[in-house]
Amino acid sequence: MTAVLVPALHAQLRLGASRPAVLAPRRAAPVQSGNGAQGARPPAPSSQALNLTLVDPGPIGLQTTAATFPLSVPTAGIKIVTAGPANAGDPLKVGWARVDIPGNATNTIYFPQVVIGQGSTTVFTIVNTSSAPISGTLVLTAQDGTPLIASQTDASPTFSFPDDGIALAGSLSGVATFLLAQGGIISAVVGVLESPLVQFATIPLDNDTDAGRRVGFAVANPTSQAVTVKVALFDESGNEVTDITPPELNPLGPGRQLAKFMDELFPSLRKFRGSMVLRAQGAGKIVPVALLQRNGLFSALPVIPEKAPKVPD
Repeated sequence: MTAVLVPALHAQLRLGASRPAVLAPRRAAPVQSGNGAQGARPPAPSSQALNLTLVDPGPIGLQTTAATFPLSVPTAGIKIVTAGPANAGDPLKVGWARVDIPGNATNTIYFPQVVIGQGSTTVFTIVNTSSAPISGTLVLTAQDGTPLIASQTDASPTFSFPDDGIALAGSLSGVATFLLAQGGIISAVVGVLESPLVQFATIPLDNDTDAGRRVGFAVANPTSQAVTVKVALFDESGNEVTDITPPELNPLGPGRQLAKFMDELFPSLRKFRGSMVLRAQGAGKIVPVALLQRNGLFSALPVIPEKAPKVPD
């Protein structure tokens, strides 16, 4: 589904960047003494009195380049982090991300799709609804399971909402927002909530490639073991249409990610309405996400973290 999130984009976009004008005044001529008490100034020059120079200071905020970034979010607070290309000329890079919390592996949050480069950036918004501050690490991973090096801009310092006196019970949660650009102008924005670690996932389908409506999905394997994933299609009446094990998912290696359009897996079903069911085999677990592309616009689709009893494992 790389194309779902990243159409042919060529213009570079740097979030938070600006080009303020730096005014460099000419050196003023000294006041010359004369007969008057205040002296006499020379005639004003015919040229402009100021030179205008444009300077690019880079993204505003603290920027670092790595694959892992520390996070600290106060209770009832949020943290906003933008991941962009490490270098302006970097090619398109796709992968996934997670937020690790030391000593609390069960509270890890996952983002199955990250897109950076060629005008695309991914903005992570992390929210803390617990009763205490939480520190963790944002980890970016490429599709092949290697570290995804990116520039991280903390364009918005950590802050807290006013305390209303209510004790909150919760944890970290978040949303990944993809910003795509063409010609230096943002052409699409889509936000996707974090995804759970699941064995089964059901995705509703209303796919019509000829009408410009395509459903895509991404699935990541955040575990240390390879996992085989089967994909089945069911029509609107709940009848099984096909069941395959795509080569790219047989198996999906540790730390790896796959992004596809539904009609790329099933090219004979360019027009299809029903559901797609992903099933991790054995004790395997995956994190999925689904998106709808419609005439150049994008929206997130719900992923149901289970399957109907009639669907085989």
